[in-house]
Amino acid sequence: MAAKQFKAASYSVASAANLPYRDGSFDVVLDIFAPYSLPEVHRCLKSEGIFLLVGPGREHLSELAGLVYDSVNSHKGNPVKQDDSILLSPIFQRRVTEQQTIAGEQILNLLMMTPYYWSISEDKKQQINSLTSLNVTLDFELQVFKK
Repeated sequence: MAAKQFKAASYSVASAANLPYRDGSFDVVLDIFAPYSLPEVHRCLKSEGIFLLVGPGREHLSELAGLVYDSVNSHKGNPVKQDDSILLSPIFQRRVTEQQTIAGEQILNLLMMTPYYWSISEDKKQQINSLTSLNVTLDFELQVFKK
């Protein structure tokens, strides 16, 4: 859809482990709730480049998860595991948390945007679909690194 609407932009579909870009191509690499390969991020960043990583905080959508699963485990976030050969310096970290109330079809739409949707039973899906509103926790971990 985006490629049709924004024709001046370039889009790629590729593996995070083998990005189709030259070494040192980017000033900034942005990753939001997606798998990433730290060696590939490091390779693609210019010297002094920035890696911005956004992942789920511990309580992200825990109320929705509680409607899908019998027991809920907290998210583990998006930890960055570095070794001596790939060094990015952490320069900023912040947790952002907010409560939101969603209503009507927005509840099912939100469910469909999560991995929870692929393991939910029909009974629980109908139960969620019958809700008129749901309070949810939006919980994000933002991390910024410099090459």
